[in-house]
Amino acid sequence: RFTIDRPAEHATLDGMPFNGEPTDDELTFVTERLTVRPIAPDDAEDAYALLKHPALEFLDPNFIPETAKASAEFAERAQTRTDNDEQFRLYQWALRLNRSGEMVGLMSADLRCSDRLRLQAAPVEVRETETTAYIHPDHQHNGYAPEADAAISAFIEPGFEVNRRVAQIRHDNTGVQSKVKEEGAEKLPGQTQHGYETWVLYDGVDN
Repeated sequence: RFTIDRPAEHATLDGMPFNGEPTDDELTFVTERLTVRPIAPDDAEDAYALLKHPALEFLDPNFIPETAKASAEFAERAQTRTDNDEQFRLYQWALRLNRSGEMVGLMSADLRCSDRLRLQAAPVEVRETETTAYIHPDHQHNGYAPEADAAISAFIEPGFEVNRRVAQIRHDNTGVQSKVKEEGAEKLPGQTQHGYETWVLYDGVDN
């Protein structure tokens, strides 16, 4: 279990999900080894270097900014929540070591709100979060992704009343696959052209 330090006062979420916005302070978490904070323009060069690392060449090219300047522009949009609305929200965090400030990775969470149709009942609201981690190759297999994810989820899931959680995991990342499978996750059929598979970590939606 990771210790999470956060401000005592939280923004009013007023019936979340998708009504109101948490502040940067509320989205910043300090764990035993990491400071997990919303990405900002001053993270752009480190983030760009991470995403362009040859060992991460399997990433979707559409996801990678063309230049460090474009990375800074993305970080600014993410910081100001420019693209968030009542149906979709995107948050991205920089993961930095507490002892040195070095960036070891990025983590993103997509939050989506939709209706699930049912044959003999009214549609039910699905409040889904999808998390993805990008850890620098020099810092992989140290448990940084689950440490950051635990901190993020402890705030995001109750605050946004999440009832379904999925994760995109590389098809060849057998270590993470084994871990989530032990915890009861189920893999959906197929994979993206860049080798990612969708795993349902839990589904609490009333079918």
